[in-house]
Amino acid sequence: MKKIILKESELIKLVESIVKEHNQGLLNEQKYAFIKHFIGNSVDDLVKKFGDDGAQKIEAVLAKGLGNAKNFVSRGGKTFILSKSGTEVPVETINVALKAVADGKYTMEEIVQYFPRQLADGTEFRSVFSTVKPKVQAPVAAAGSAAGKALSAFEQKHLLKNCFSNSYCDSKTIFANFFRSLSNSAKIFSFNPAKVKVYEKSVIAGREVLDVSLEDGTRVLIYKSSGANVGTTGKQAGEWFVIPGFAENGWFFKTHETIALTKGGNKYLTEFAEYLQENGPGMLGR
Repeated sequence: MKKIILKESELIKLVESIVKEHNQGLLNEQKYAFIKHFIGNSVDDLVKKFGDDGAQKIEAVLAKGLGNAKNFVSRGGKTFILSKSGTEVPVETINVALKAVADGKYTMEEIVQYFPRQLADGTEFRSVFSTVKPKVQAPVAAAGSAAGKALSAFEQKHLLKNCFSNSYCDSKTIFANFFRSLSNSAKIFSFNPAKVKVYEKSVIAGREVLDVSLEDGTRVLIYKSSGANVGTTGKQAGEWFVIPGFAENGWFFKTHETIALTKGGNKYLTEFAEYLQENGPGMLGR
């Protein structure tokens, strides 16, 4: 076998090439480390649907934001991103939202408004995601429009801001504002059905819903439970519960906190709900 003799300059180039290939291999192993760790095993899907450029943007903002422990918290086996305003957004919901965009169900513009504008340390978050587009965008707009048309006129009147679905909603802020709006009703000594004004009645997803004005002037929605999820929520069929409105996918904004309001948490509302369960809404305002 013929012996190969390299010049010093050629040897240096060869060594540099080997080192470069080795380092590149390490980089590839570390590529999308934050997506893999925080979003799960959907890296291939993200690259396939958003392209390598889109996946890199997602990785970059996650790396910048989640590289600072101030911007996230892990609890109960789940990771939550912390916004500058203090809102906690499950990382899982970001994954779901991105998948919905990639699958053509919604546009990025429709879901990105629910992302934090800034993380706890001030890192820009929403603006980066707004530049990430799926490879195929044609069917997305149509799908998004169809989803909006599925809502009734009543639901459209009472849509909540920053609330896409039960798993992707700024529930903390919405409930805080809702609770604050009902604070005066808690001071009313006793419920008087004659002093409640009914503005509109509707049936949404098989549930009777009332848009009413309480005797202190507060507007609120109250609906009659079907009892379908009694095992998980404790809501019996025929019981009435107040809600602040609807999510964009039609979800009734009902949480343990809203349920508690008519289960003794607010005496006036509890009496209101009990009255409706026993008498129905026919005599309200009379």
